[in-house]
Amino acid sequence: MSEPRWAIVSGAAGSIGSATAAALRAAGYRTLGLDVAGPPTGVAFDAFVTADVGSFSADEAAGRAITAQILDYIGDALVAALVNNAATQRL
Repeated sequence: MSEPRWAIVSGAAGSIGSATAAALRAAGYRTLGLDVAGPPTGVAFDAFVTADVGSFSADEAAGRAITAQILDYIGDALVAALVNNAATQRL
């Protein structure tokens, strides 16, 4: 039995991110979505982490916590695709 191929998609709650995740799932990938807004309705993910990926560089502890959540889902499985679709907003 082969290992699952994981795809991680940031900005997954938006229209581009959710469409990308859906296409990757249709292609046989297991998908993990990341977004500060939480999971979108009507889009299936194998896993979802609600997080601000912008905090990776600003706050080491937050980055470690987000990474731990991701690893809780995928373990040591291969991440075959990474789509960085996250947008930053400064108000």
